[in-house]
Amino acid sequence: MTRDEFDALLANGSELEILEAVSPHLPESEDDLGRSDGDLIAVVGYAHGDLCNGGFYGFYANGSFDPHRLIEDLRRLELSSAADAVAESLTFFPQSVPPIRLPDETHPIDERLEAMGLEMASFYDLNDRYYEATEEIQPAFVAWIRRNADRYWSYTQSSSA
Repeated sequence: MTRDEFDALLANGSELEILEAVSPHLPESEDDLGRSDGDLIAVVGYAHGDLCNGGFYGFYANGSFDPHRLIEDLRRLELSSAADAVAESLTFFPQSVPPIRLPDETHPIDERLEAMGLEMASFYDLNDRYYEATEEIQPAFVAWIRRNADRYWSYTQSSSA
């Protein structure tokens, strides 16, 4: 795809067409995720998948994502209600710091959550609020891509998909 075609896609393409053009160029695993804005959609997309798969309990039991980063990124995507739900989920933890999984750690985080008195049901209401707040996640991703066209253009050109 040329830059002119990319610009035309951003101007006239559907959300689905834009996401299908960009998504193959996003990092394929959490290990590939960097701190740059170019990875914002990948970070939020992977974290969102984690939340949709297991709710906040699963999100924290997996221990793969920094919820503080997720809050920041959701706000940058103008998904403030979703960011608020993530922020509220942190209140379940001492000093708002959930357990994290270290690279060489094998001890299940689930046991640490259970030791804090947390279970899946603890997060049901927040899960519902988050799911409702992220019904517009695809339009937010597309708006971000459009606002950062140069970055996503170069991103798509520098990866092999």
